[in-house]
Amino acid sequence: MSGNMYEIKGVRQYPGEPVRRWFYGHEMDLTVWFSNDRSITAFQLCYDKTTDHHAITWRKGEGFSHHRVDDGESPDSIGRFKGVPMLMTDGRFDGKRVAEYFAANRAEIPSRIADFVYARLLSY
Repeated sequence: MSGNMYEIKGVRQYPGEPVRRWFYGHEMDLTVWFSNDRSITAFQLCYDKTTDHHAITWRKGEGFSHHRVDDGESPDSIGRFKGVPMLMTDGRFDGKRVAEYFAANRAEIPSRIADFVYARLLSY
């Protein structure tokens, strides 16, 4: 895995939802949600996007959840294609590996955000 993440500007914001920012990379994406006081209320880090796509999500007051991303492109057991990516429960998470990869590719992410995410990944 290699390649820094960079911010996608002009991310669509939805009324009634927290403000969010999106950082994109070839193998890893980070979405971060903020409260009105600009503190981080949640983040989702998608990783191994081209090999074994997974997402680790952290929410203030709730903690972590971990999922495998089913891209919807493979047929189900009766031959139907879902067509829409779905999060499937998956407890396997190598926090140290993902944290190290994130740290190596965080150069374009503001340090306040990157430090917060990195610390949470290490605490998993």
